[in-house]
Amino acid sequence: FVNTGAIEAAHTEGELAGVLAHEIAHVALRHGTNQASKAYVAKTGLNILDALTGGRRTRLGQTAHSYARTLFLRFNREAEEQADLEGARLMAAAGYDPRDMASFFETLEERGGERTPEAQDDHPDPASRVALIEETLPALRLSRAPVHDTEEFREYGLRIAD
Repeated sequence: FVNTGAIEAAHTEGELAGVLAHEIAHVALRHGTNQASKAYVAKTGLNILDALTGGRRTRLGQTAHSYARTLFLRFNREAEEQADLEGARLMAAAGYDPRDMASFFETLEERGGERTPEAQDDHPDPASRVALIEETLPALRLSRAPVHDTEEFREYGLRIAD
């Protein structure tokens, strides 16, 4: 989903298109469904382990819970990278410049303040995401005159800020 904070943070129509393309990519790649399935399997396994240990927090149980959290962080970061790449492809196909998505990540980093250490964060750090998009540009068919910003977007941006 896209919240009004993301819309307000977008400086250009291209940046907003990047946010939307990224979120559409999550849906197209079925990340929500995949995550729910993995969570169900993990929860079932952890519940069985808890039942076998009588519900006591054993070292094995704590290790299993910790490993599951770490594994889900990795899956989430991979899903974010996949959505960034697919979003960049969608942007190029729609006539937008994927560098505008990268620009939005930089905007978020500037506005974000203190970050969670990457090992504990479910999103890759913005600099890595920008680099990933830059690396994929040669493989994309970019418009000679991509949409970057429009008067309609600026008018809409002013209305939502009110």
